Amino acid sequence: MGTALLIALLVLPLVGALVVAFLKNDDRIAKVTALAVTLVEFVLAVLLWISYVPAATASSSPRRWTGSGSWACTCRSAWTASRW
Repeated sequence: MGTALLIALLVLPLVGALVVAFLKNDDRIAKVTALAVTLVEFVLAVLLWISYVPAATASSSPRRWTGSGSWACTCRSAWTASRW
């Protein structure tokens, strides 16, 4: 659950900014969209905070929330997202 939340917390503001950038002719819809993205981001951050269990992760790793995966299979690169 933590990995998906970290990815969403990183990608959602970018997607929201791109959507708002294309709504420059209608200020009201752009503001409502920005507010909606902000509220979703807040809810995701609260879910990540609720899922935090310090006793379970303190002994296994100094990093509390981490995620990793394959970036591109052909070039053998990888990514890691972590929150200290």
